[in-house]
Amino acid sequence: MKLHHLMIVAGIATCFAQGPGMPPPGGVGPRTPNFDSLKTYLSLSDTQVEGLRQIQTQQQSTMQSLRQEMATKQKALQDQLKAGSTDAAAVGRLVLDLEALRKKAQDAGKGLTTQATNILTPDQKTKLTALDEAANLRDEIRQATALHLLVPAEIPGGPGFMGRGMGGAPEGRPGQGPMMFGRRPGAR
Repeated sequence: MKLHHLMIVAGIATCFAQGPGMPPPGGVGPRTPNFDSLKTYLSLSDTQVEGLRQIQTQQQSTMQSLRQEMATKQKALQDQLKAGSTDAAAVGRLVLDLEALRKKAQDAGKGLTTQATNILTPDQKTKLTALDEAANLRDEIRQATALHLLVPAEIPGGPGFMGRGMGGAPEGRPGQGPMMFGRRPGAR
């Protein structure tokens, strides 16, 4: 569970660090990720969000360097193997170097999670643990939904196909059809 908790924090930091995305369908300009629900749920301050972004920027730089180094070693290994090298020491050294770089990348990811969770208050960490526990129920939720015990949750952009209601117009616009998805029957 601790590793899963760490992965959620890393995901949160990654989400906050992402820059502008693709333009919205039919829209103009880039779409900025909206983390209002998470900010509200965890009661994140703007300072905390900025801290998460800075951590992620550092992490991206470190990981880019490691990826480049791994790509160089991987190419050297492939070249050795394609050439039919019989130098077991050289091939073994490259394999060990690649494994060391993978471990270094894994450790860097754990460091990111530790830094990110250190930004949170004790209350926010408690809420994050609850989020982690809910994430562990993904399979159960998917299976209960498949058996119609739960109604599918709303998708980002609104209910219906591609964020559109049954009437084909985006949510909140004239011509919008009835809501296709909701939470659980009887839920608010």
